[in-house]
Amino acid sequence: MKRTPIIAGNWKMNVDVAEASLLSEAIVRGVTKLPSAPHCEIILAPTYLCLLPVREQLIKLGVTLESLQSTPHTPPSLDKDANTDANREPMHKDATADNTKPMPTNVQNNTSQNNPARLTTYPKYYVSAQDVHWETNGAYTGKISVSMLKHLNITHSLVGHSEQRAHFHESNTTVHKKVEKLLALGLTPILCIGETLTERKSGNLKAVLQKQLNSVFTTIDLEVLQKVVVAYEPVWAIGTGVSATAADAETTHALVRELIAKATTAALAECIRILYGGSVKAENARAFLKAPNIDGVLVGGASLKADSFVSIINCLS
Repeated sequence: MKRTPIIAGNWKMNVDVAEASLLSEAIVRGVTKLPSAPHCEIILAPTYLCLLPVREQLIKLGVTLESLQSTPHTPPSLDKDANTDANREPMHKDATADNTKPMPTNVQNNTSQNNPARLTTYPKYYVSAQDVHWETNGAYTGKISVSMLKHLNITHSLVGHSEQRAHFHESNTTVHKKVEKLLALGLTPILCIGETLTERKSGNLKAVLQKQLNSVFTTIDLEVLQKVVVAYEPVWAIGTGVSATAADAETTHALVRELIAKATTAALAECIRILYGGSVKAENARAFLKAPNIDGVLVGGASLKADSFVSIINCLS
């Protein structure tokens, strides 16, 4: 099946509010100058402080900005009977207790003639958080809840990024809780997985990825799992300037899809979009994006410069 590609930019702890607005504008203007409108979803993931300013800037520019009232990437319905995992459990009842409603969207109809930037339905833009907490509220100093993101009409959140796992003790258990809460409130999790160089060299690649994937895909209902986006990032390639070859990445992505199918169904695995991340730049993006099991890229440093990020988007043409 044809899966809509995603080009996502993780800005990490970079750019202030003013810079974030300027960077968003430069990206949009760069994309509109491309020879043809790329058929893809563009996700921008700034810091918490910049989420609303970036979203407001995108609205101002008149792009096709998706909100929680939209229906992004609706895959075909799945056959529940095809799931043979006897250990599957439904989402916890308390995961749906939050009834927060999103802010009304101010996005104009995408046929508006007032905004020259909006020329086609695609590309579609989304704003994503870089992390989130699974509790609705409470004594969790420095954290942001899913309901807070929902109120701002933020549609996505990264979960389980290797830097969260390495520096802030993120575990597969907390990843599960975050994904579950995001799905319960209608947001899209971008589940980050990946192995260290030691794990890869010791032959544990499959076991590591399977454990990370199973923390989500064996315990949550199939119907909501359709929304999950997976981002495979070999830890040894993040921020190092060293990236996996397109062939190596494709092999691992095929393995990831196989593991998802094993945990759920082949139909669901075919729907799930799997991104590659790890020193992605304009020079190597095209090779990754041509691979059949690579459905987009999660870009770090190269997303902080509009020209390089737009060049990566242009690789889809």
